[in-house]
Amino acid sequence: MINSPLQDWRPFYEKEAKRYDHSRYGGCYGRLFRKLHHETLVYLVRPHAFGRTLDVAAGTGHVTFLLASMGFDVTALDLTEAMIRLAQKKLHEQNLHANYSIGSVLELPFSDESFNLVVSTRFLHLWPYEQQKIVLSEMTRVLVTGGMLIVDFDNWWHKSLLSLPIFIYQKLTGKGRKVGEYYNRFRQTILMLESLGIRINDIHGVGGYHLFLPAIFSQALARTLGRINGSTSLRVISEQFILKGQKR
Repeated sequence: MINSPLQDWRPFYEKEAKRYDHSRYGGCYGRLFRKLHHETLVYLVRPHAFGRTLDVAAGTGHVTFLLASMGFDVTALDLTEAMIRLAQKKLHEQNLHANYSIGSVLELPFSDESFNLVVSTRFLHLWPYEQQKIVLSEMTRVLVTGGMLIVDFDNWWHKSLLSLPIFIYQKLTGKGRKVGEYYNRFRQTILMLESLGIRINDIHGVGGYHLFLPAIFSQALARTLGRINGSTSLRVISEQFILKGQKR
C-alpha cells in the first residue's frame, strides 16, 4: 500500500488502537524488539537531566510510559483520541503521570522552544523523505536551543539485505504491513537532521529479523546479540536506527 504523503492517519489509527500493542509487541520477536527498544532509549536519555519532554506520535504510550517511569515531565501527543485514551489507562494503572495533547505533527500545538527533549519513535516510517523533513522541522521548532532530539527510522539496509527472511516471517506470522513504509539510509538521514540544525551525538540500531530464530530458543541470548548488533558497526542490519542529536 502506498501512503499519500500528507494523508490524515486518524481513521486508520482510531481503528488500529485496540490491536496496536498486540500487533507490534505480541509474539516472540515483538517482545524482543520492545525490550531492546526500551533499553536503547534508557541508555540515550539517562545521562541527561531533561526538563519538559515531548513524546510525538505517542500512540498507546509505549515510550510515554517509559519516560514517566524514569521521572520525566512528559507530554504525550497523538493525532487520535483512541490512542491517547489507551496511553492514559496504561499510565494510570501504574500510578504514573503524563500530560496529554491531541494534535497534528505537521503543526504541533506548542510554542517555539517549549521542550528540553523531544522523542518520536515508530512513526517517521509513514512519511517519505521530504515530508519527514517537514515533520522534523516542527519537532526542532518546539525544542529549546541545546535541547535533545531522539528519533528512529526504519532501516533501508535491513530491508534490502534481509528481504527474504522478512517476507517469510511476515507470511508465517500474518504480520504483513497494512500501510506503506519508507526506509531511510544512515548518511542521508544524518544530513537531513544536520540541515535542520541538529548535531548528531549518537546512533544505535534496534532489532532485526535475523534475531527471530535466536529469540525462539532464548530471549536472553537474542537480547545479548541485539545489544551487540545495535551498538557496533553491525547496526547496519538492524531493523531500525535511533539518532540522538542536539539543537544548535
